[in-house]
Amino acid sequence: MILGILCLHDDADIVESCFRWHLNNGVDKLCVMFHNATEETKEAIAPFSDEIAVALYSTEKKYNQHVWMDELRRTACDSLNLTQDDWFVHFDADEFWSNLELLRTVPKSAQAVSTNTWINYLPYATDEHNFSDVKDYVFSKFMHYGSNLSKVALRARSTLVTTTGNHFAVHCVPRGNKGYFIQPTPGLVVWEDILIDHFPLRTFKQFSKKVEAAKRLVLDPDEKTSWHWKEWATQKNPMHWYNVVMRGDPEKVKPIDDRMKHRLLKLGV
Repeated sequence: MILGILCLHDDADIVESCFRWHLNNGVDKLCVMFHNATEETKEAIAPFSDEIAVALYSTEKKYNQHVWMDELRRTACDSLNLTQDDWFVHFDADEFWSNLELLRTVPKSAQAVSTNTWINYLPYATDEHNFSDVKDYVFSKFMHYGSNLSKVALRARSTLVTTTGNHFAVHCVPRGNKGYFIQPTPGLVVWEDILIDHFPLRTFKQFSKKVEAAKRLVLDPDEKTSWHWKEWATQKNPMHWYNVVMRGDPEKVKPIDDRMKHRLLKLGV
C-alpha cells in the first residue's frame, strides 16, 4: 500500500486536484493532519472522505510538521496493520508526484527513497490558475524555494523520521534527557524517475495569504520559522513582488518541455 501523508491549512484552491491526481496515480489512501484547516479546504476534500484513512487535528499556533508526520505514520501503522512493504509519500497540497508505482520495485534493503529534484513552475496570471496554461519553470532558486530540493518517501515501520519540509529522512538516536543525535540516513536510495511538479505560487490572492501567514509566524517568538517564510513576511509591496516573479528572470526561466506539458495537461483534466 502507498499512503499519501500531508498537512492541510488553507489549500482550497488546489487540494482537490492534488488528491485526485495522487489517488489516480499510485496512492491508495491518505493520511491528513488538519492544522487549523479552513472551512473552504475541508469542503474541497469532502468528496474524498472515504479515501482518508487517518485524520488528525491540531489547533496549535506552532507549525510542528515533523511531529505531526511522525504521529500520522504511527497512527496509520497501528490502525492499518502496515508492514515494511507499505510506503508513506510525503507531499504538500501544491505538489504532484509522478511514477509512484516505482516504489514497489525498490530493494528491500532501502528504508527511504529520495525523489528527483522538484520542478518549480511560474504563475502566469494574477487572478487565475489552470495547469494546462502554465508555460515556464525555474531551474535555479525560486521565491526562496531551493532549486535542488527533493522529497522523501519512507517505508512503514521504518526507524527513520522526516525533518520539517519532508526533504530529508534521518535516524534519531536518543541521548538521555538532552534530545537526539541525528545520524546519517541508513538505507536511503535516490529514485530519479519519481518526479515532483511543484506550484508554490498560483494567483496573487493565494500568494497574499502566504504573506499574511508568514507575518503571523515571524511574530511568534517560539516559532522557528523557515527562512523563505521570513523573507515573505518582510514584503511591503506583495503585488510588485508577485509581478516580478511572474515575469521571471530570463537567465533562470525555461519554457516547459513536452514531457512537462503532457503531465500538466493530465493535471488539468
